[in-house]
Amino acid sequence: MTDEYHQRGIEESGRLVKPDGSSEAGSRLWSVTPEDNLRRAAEAQAMLARLDAIDAAGLSGKARVDAAVLRHLLQTEMGDARYREWEMPFDSDNNFWSYLAGRSAFQTVEEYERYIARMRDLPRYFAEHTANARAGLARGFSVPRVTLEGRDASLAAYVTDDAARSPFWAPFAAMPARIPAAEQERLKAEARAAITEAVTPSYAALLAFFREEYLPATRTSLGASEMPDMPLQKRKIRFDFH
Repeated sequence: MTDEYHQRGIEESGRLVKPDGSSEAGSRLWSVTPEDNLRRAAEAQAMLARLDAIDAAGLSGKARVDAAVLRHLLQTEMGDARYREWEMPFDSDNNFWSYLAGRSAFQTVEEYERYIARMRDLPRYFAEHTANARAGLARGFSVPRVTLEGRDASLAAYVTDDAARSPFWAPFAAMPARIPAAEQERLKAEARAAITEAVTPSYAALLAFFREEYLPATRTSLGASEMPDMPLQKRKIRFDFH
C-alpha cells in the first residue's frame, strides 16, 4: 500500500516515472483546486480504512513501521482537508513560487519542452492559489501579518522586462552541445515567449495581489486561537476522523 500511495503522489504531481524507478518533472504543475484537494482527501480516507482493516499482528516489524508512517501521512492529508489548509498558501515557512525555475541545463530536447510547458501552466497554477488565498481571507484564515512582511521580495525577483534575466532562463544560458544548434534556437525562442507571455505576468499579478490585497487583509493577531475552526460539515464528502 505504501507503493500505491507513492505512485498516487507522483501521478497527482504531474511527474513522470523513469525506467529506473525515479521520477522527473512532467509538462504540467499539480492542481490545488478545492475540488482536487477534497478528492485527494477522500481517497486518503478510503486508503486509511483499508489500512485499518489489516491485522497488525501479522505484519513484520518493518511493515508495522511502514504502516505507521503511511497512517500519519493519510491522517495529515485528511486533517489538511478538514481545515482547508490550502486556503493559506502564503505562510512564513514555505511558498509555492520559488522552486519552479530550473537552476541548470537539461539534457534532452524533451526535458526542455516539458519545462516550457510548465512555464505555460503557471497562470493556471497561480490563479488557483490566488483563489484559495481569497477564500481563506474571507473567513479570517491566514498567518499573522508580521510573519509575511518582506516576503514580496522573493516574488519581485521574478518580475523583469528581459526574459534572459528571469530565473527561469537559467537552463537556457548554457545548453548542452548534444542538442543541435537549430533546436537550441527554437527552444530559446519558445522559452522567451513563455517567460514574456506567461511567467512574468503571472509573477507580476501574484506580487500585486500579495501587496495590494492579501497582506493588508491578513490578521494582526498572533495567537492560533484566533484562527477560524471550520470543519467541512456542509460538504457532500464526509470525513470521519480518527
